[in-house]
Amino acid sequence: MDRLTRSAAFLSKLLEANVDVRFADLPQIEGPTGRFMQQQMASVAELEAGLISDRTKKALAAAKARDKELGGIRHRVIGVDNNGK
Repeated sequence: MDRLTRSAAFLSKLLEANVDVRFADLPQIEGPTGRFMQQQMASVAELEAGLISDRTKKALAAAKARDKELGGIRHRVIGVDNNGK
């Protein structure tokens, strides 16, 4: 489900628009119970996205505090041959 959306609000809009949402790794549960289960799964995916974002921001801040240079090489010009390599 997290590949479709990490937002419970977005999934809710899909369900309100009567979009038939099915997942290969989840049983197809229809009706009010199915809608409830899908919304709960979207809420868990939204929570997971928030936790990942928070953890990434903290790790970047810690690396920056250690004067770690972040990002790739930006000051060098890398040559490209005729084959794009």
